[in-house]
Amino acid sequence: MDKTTKLTLEEFTRKATQRLQDKKKIKFETLKVPCLDAEIKIKNLSKEEQTEVLNLESDIEQDNMTIYYGVVDIKEVAKALKEAGEIKEYTEVVNIFNLQQKHQIVRKILELSDISSNKKVEVVENLKN
Repeated sequence: MDKTTKLTLEEFTRKATQRLQDKKKIKFETLKVPCLDAEIKIKNLSKEEQTEVLNLESDIEQDNMTIYYGVVDIKEVAKALKEAGEIKEYTEVVNIFNLQQKHQIVRKILELSDISSNKKVEVVENLKN
């Protein structure tokens, strides 16, 4: 293995290690939600939460669970609303957001979870065999 290849592999390994460590960290963002005239804190989804969301049958269920898992304080709000008789199921709490804002919140959670991104993989060089 030549020196250039070895350095390239070392750099790739270093970046891969850093990437794996970064994916284990919980990341947060704060969003302003106009329909509530309030800010909400979102977090990235864990691998377990991602798997559960992806195993749901419909896009609507997936979006609702993404919000339920990704909005930090929503479980406490759901508990209070259920105790007050306002909702029957905890996940119904996501209906406090309008449809457009649900989609925007889901998109932000997916970006934070590194599931969705505007960054595209590009062809750098076509190799001939």
